[in-house]
Amino acid sequence: MEILEIYQKYYLPKILQLHMLGVATCSNLILDKWKKQSIN
Repeated sequence: MEILEIYQKYYLPKILQLHMLGVATCSNLILDKWKKQSIN
């Protein structure tokens, strides 16, 4: 199932779709810069 199909199936409002995309993008940027050190 593709992302757009999930949005349509669960009737997610456009503003929520944009928020989810922003969170995913931000998370991806953080992980790209992660130095692979463990956190205590």
